[in-house]
Amino acid sequence: MNRSVLITFIFVGLIMSSVFARSVYDHKQSHVSVVSNLNFVKQVQKTRETTKTVQILHFYKMNDGHSTRIAKQIDQLANQYKGLFYFGAVNCGEEPTICEKEKITQYPTVRVYPPLPLPSIDVEAPADSLASNDIFKLAQRYLHDNSVEINTANIDTFISEHPAVPKVFLFTDKKGTPLIYKGLSVALEGKQFFGIVRNTEEPLVKKYQVRKFPSVLIVIAGERKPIPYTGEMNYQDIFNFLNVYSQTYVPGGTQEQSATKSWLNELVPEMHIKSARDICLGQEGIFCVLLFHSGKPDAEITDTFKTLHSQYGIKHDRGLQYKFMWIDAAQEQKWAQFFKFDGSPKVVLINPGKRKRVLDHEGEVTISGLKTTIERISNGDARFKRLADSDIPEFSAVRKDL
Repeated sequence: MNRSVLITFIFVGLIMSSVFARSVYDHKQSHVSVVSNLNFVKQVQKTRETTKTVQILHFYKMNDGHSTRIAKQIDQLANQYKGLFYFGAVNCGEEPTICEKEKITQYPTVRVYPPLPLPSIDVEAPADSLASNDIFKLAQRYLHDNSVEINTANIDTFISEHPAVPKVFLFTDKKGTPLIYKGLSVALEGKQFFGIVRNTEEPLVKKYQVRKFPSVLIVIAGERKPIPYTGEMNYQDIFNFLNVYSQTYVPGGTQEQSATKSWLNELVPEMHIKSARDICLGQEGIFCVLLFHSGKPDAEITDTFKTLHSQYGIKHDRGLQYKFMWIDAAQEQKWAQFFKFDGSPKVVLINPGKRKRVLDHEGEVTISGLKTTIERISNGDARFKRLADSDIPEFSAVRKDL
């Protein structure tokens, strides 16, 4: 083969390789990643197994007649929702093994990969009309939400659980959870806990001095005050702000732990063998206002406790903090006997700290009556009885309703 023929072959080879290497994306500028045999297992399969990331993959061939237009749509999504979703593209003309394995039979195909064990699912829209909105509607349906609804009943537990882990709060006057907040809670999972507070939680809005909605702030152990976010309300800017305070931790539990304990999310929870330490006996710096009642208390008494909780249930710089709860005297007979429950609603106030003390509320179970007792404690006029650890009655361990 002479030199001119060799040069011609090389030139043709370069042209052909450039043709086959073409893509409907400009990957140097796009947020849509190239997915190939080299990274498919690690990127797609391992990500699904180990994270809650939602992935969007565009399977195409250069001559399918639609992917050039669809790529522009997906590029727009990737620019807008970078970080919320992973965007990738597979050129099936160059990566037939992947497309065969994934059973891609028509081009283009846009497929959403939720975290396992959920199955992958294709966007069902005709190729000639498929648009970014079709893709987004399907993908956002699978976006996980790690945030916890925060109210005056569970705020202290949320803050105190795993104290070294930063706590992020979104204060909002809208229903539901914003998409970007869900995405942040997934992206920073294992580094921060996320709570969402509605504007109707007025004691918390006042406590954290929130003056506009939405507002984002982060609470960090050792910092005297919460750190507010002051930038634009978009995913990347908030992520960059929060990521400064990220840290990897091994908490011995998950954020879902508090969400699965119903008593941590109730203003007036029931005290029993499972909840006692979480809401009273394992706590410091509080007073437990414990109502003895035969069965679940009626709405009138519960509303009384809720009203008092709104005034005394938040820990302020000055003053004591009170937690309101009830105990089923019919189920917890040892408690009923020890505190001399006679069948009528009865309230006792317990200081569960190291030096345990107890005070019987005298009078009716009303807002004004209980306020009088609470004010006596605040003014130092109440006379408590010592309560040794050995005095605390046992809880029923055979309840079938727990």
